[in-house]
Amino acid sequence: MARRKPNLDELLKKLDYSFEKPELLDEALTHVSAPQAGGQSYQRLEFLGDRVLGLAIAELLFRTFPGAPEGELSRRLAALGAEPVSVHSTGALTDVFVVLPDESALRGLAPDLGQVKAINQRERNRGTIVTAPADSGFDFVSRFFAPAAGIPEDPVCGSAHTALAPYWAERLGRNELVGFQASARGGVVRVATVGDRVHLSGQAITTLDGDLLV
Repeated sequence: MARRKPNLDELLKKLDYSFEKPELLDEALTHVSAPQAGGQSYQRLEFLGDRVLGLAIAELLFRTFPGAPEGELSRRLAALGAEPVSVHSTGALTDVFVVLPDESALRGLAPDLGQVKAINQRERNRGTIVTAPADSGFDFVSRFFAPAAGIPEDPVCGSAHTALAPYWAERLGRNELVGFQASARGGVVRVATVGDRVHLSGQAITTLDGDLLV
């Protein structure tokens, strides 16, 4: 599969920095990890690429949380346990919405739930939605952490998918998608965006049945 060519002019503009040899930055951001014929090593370029990515993430958090002091921004980054691609709000849902680069990063995520709980309580967030593009046959994958609400990790959260559906529908160009919540139990949720509403469907087990008298 051909690698996508990065837009270095746009990146440099956002970084507000000029590299003496931009071709090295290009290679640092796009090189393959495996050693090449002749024994060429990319470790130095990986160092450069990681530092650029770290700067971009710091700038993202700085813009997303304009009132947060330095210590708060550091705790937000450390609490998640991974470097996000982007961070969003979810409006009335009050969840923090975090996008990771790939499914492996999401599945390997081990957040500091104590930190997540403290941040959610302080910011009055219900929880943290984490999502990534899927490489396991689904359209997207997600996890949901709400320790401040007494739920360290929700096995399958329907309401979180009301935020996931429009985000991925816009990026994938389809209104009907299939997501997988990659908790320990796991679960498949089918979503469909219909105007300003989201329809959810999937399999469930009835745990309580009764009649409501009004």
